[in-house]
Amino acid sequence: MKDVFKEQLVKRRPHIKTTMAKAGLLTAAIFLMLLTMILVQFVQALSIFFPLLLVGIIFGTYVMFRRFNIEYEYVLTNNELDIDIIYGKSRRKRVFSANVRDFDAFRKIGQTDMEHSFSGATTRADFSGGPGGTFAQYEFVATYNAKRMRIIFEPNTDLLSSLIPHLKRGTYPASLR
Repeated sequence: MKDVFKEQLVKRRPHIKTTMAKAGLLTAAIFLMLLTMILVQFVQALSIFFPLLLVGIIFGTYVMFRRFNIEYEYVLTNNELDIDIIYGKSRRKRVFSANVRDFDAFRKIGQTDMEHSFSGATTRADFSGGPGGTFAQYEFVATYNAKRMRIIFEPNTDLLSSLIPHLKRGTYPASLR
């Protein structure tokens, strides 16, 4: 087989939890600004630090808002699948890495094949863009950091067609062939 290198970037679509968290963060920032203004009125010594406190609150809110901008990067290098999470298009963290041959089961979301393998997973992690994506979502079971994990991701057709030949026989349903 030839060497394989495929990568894909998937942007997580916002849902109601994200919107509520942003609203709560904005409310907390406004509350802190008002509280700072009230404290400066009563304690004159704080008036020197007032502009610094306001800039700190605004900067902290900006940094927290950027953490809500999440993308996932899937990288398939020969048999190795790596999944990274990227916060605010600047900070990257590896969240999963495993050999594709070590997957215990692989299927499309919604299928009931190999349910016994998926029910044995102790941890569930969703690294897809969320519902309503461009590509179909798939899930697999693998061991990572001594945990049996059920991973959900959203590969495009190019990545999927490169991934399936590396899977062990019997770990995926016949419909994927």
